[in-house]
Amino acid sequence: MALIQLIQFSGILLALLLSVSAADIKASSAFPAAAKGANQQTFFGEQLADPYQWLEAANSPETRSWTEAENRVSEEYFARLAARKGILEQFRQTQIGKTVGYQGFIFAGKYVYAERREPPRAQPAIVRRSLDDLNGTEETVFDPGKFDPSGHTACDWYVPSPDGALVALSLSKNGSEDGELRF
Repeated sequence: MALIQLIQFSGILLALLLSVSAADIKASSAFPAAAKGANQQTFFGEQLADPYQWLEAANSPETRSWTEAENRVSEEYFARLAARKGILEQFRQTQIGKTVGYQGFIFAGKYVYAERREPPRAQPAIVRRSLDDLNGTEETVFDPGKFDPSGHTACDWYVPSPDGALVALSLSKNGSEDGELRF
């Protein structure tokens, strides 16, 4: 059933997007100018212009101002679309908080381990199921949301012991990718 809803929603969204031409968007709003800098970089002995490198500093006042102006153009345009409210409501009803995904499967001993992603949670949990009963109870091995309710701790990687009884994992805080080994 969820797949059918996703296909229906995708069809509605595609129809909306196809009904909008680039000319409609350009004519409807004034896009903010992105200043061209004079920055150049050398790669393998070649000088290359990088006029928009200033946008890479996401927290700079200039980049924030430009991004806010771009967002205003988008928000103003989408606010004028008559079908927007209905599409957003259908999306909320069929998709948000209902899509659970698994990735990174590892078989160890009598278990299969995986990362379980469940919106709106910030980080995936490490779970396992017994190979004897794959439809049985899922066991949460590590939940970053319980370890750090702020959502700023991530599991970089994990490795179960060969018998599946223990798990080594690396935890990083605030996107540092400077992991701390835990068992």
